[in-house]
Amino acid sequence: MVSSDGMRSRRWATATLRRHDVRSALLTGFLVPVALLGTGNAAAKTPAPAPLCSTISRTAMAALVGTGPLILEKTVGPLCEFLGARPGHYKPTFDLEIIPFNKDVWSGAQSGSIHSAIASKSHFGQVNSKLFFVSGSSTGAGMGPCTAEDKVSDELGPHCAGQPQLTKLTAIGYGKYKPTGAQLMVSTGATGQLGDVYLSHLLSLVTGILSGKIH
Repeated sequence: MVSSDGMRSRRWATATLRRHDVRSALLTGFLVPVALLGTGNAAAKTPAPAPLCSTISRTAMAALVGTGPLILEKTVGPLCEFLGARPGHYKPTFDLEIIPFNKDVWSGAQSGSIHSAIASKSHFGQVNSKLFFVSGSSTGAGMGPCTAEDKVSDELGPHCAGQPQLTKLTAIGYGKYKPTGAQLMVSTGATGQLGDVYLSHLLSLVTGILSGKIH
């Protein structure tokens, strides 16, 4: 017989793994640009610095994306990882990365996102030559039955049969950052319960940051 402490430990470990899985799926397209930073023509002119992801208005981003209040969990180089809050719903996640534009980085991000979409049975699409996205979802189909202790509000996504669908979105674009004129690449990703986050809003966030309207 497993003790109550043992059960709690198992549930904590399982929740941690699920959280890692959600983040890993979301960041696949982001980590390609970070890994490729510094590639290309070494003699190229040093680009103007990109704004820090942590300085962009969380209130403006949360209002547009639909995550509820955002808390910055951690930063990894130019990447910021946030956690949102929607009462009674899954805890939304939101990630933002802003880096100087580089053709190799852009190509790598597209390639990585296409492969990620195929592997996760998601949809890859392009709005135009400077803006693309990946949209997908996950459900509790095939998982074990939920118990009285399973609460949607404690989770980042479904982990037992019958729980609501999770929406997973990525939008990446580049263009002139109007406040400085620098060419920047903006990568965003969000997860949330079905009906909480929308692709059109994430795409608008990318263009809004580049235009300087969201800062």
